[in-house]
Amino acid sequence: MGVAGEPGAGPQPAHAHTVASGNIIGMLRGSREVILRKVQPVSVHGQISWDVYFADAEDPDGQVSVARVGPETVSPRLEPGDRIRLDYVMGIVTAIHKVPLPPA
Repeated sequence: MGVAGEPGAGPQPAHAHTVASGNIIGMLRGSREVILRKVQPVSVHGQISWDVYFADAEDPDGQVSVARVGPETVSPRLEPGDRIRLDYVMGIVTAIHKVPLPPA
């Protein structure tokens, strides 16, 4: 198992941080736009959750992070490659919204 931040370490949990200029900064409340990589359902003791894998919109080929959320917090019909907005409260993802494409 790799160390967080090292190549091959796998996705990083999305809670309690955002990356800015290489520094980890706590996010009390706010939102950030990211690129969706995949959504994977997970069952823990019969309770269904979704692991939402995403990359920073400014560095779409960079580090992949993951947020585990209830399905009720996620916009319907998300597809890999969609631009989404993560809403945070006290460093935890509380809602995921699909960002509409700008009008052509």
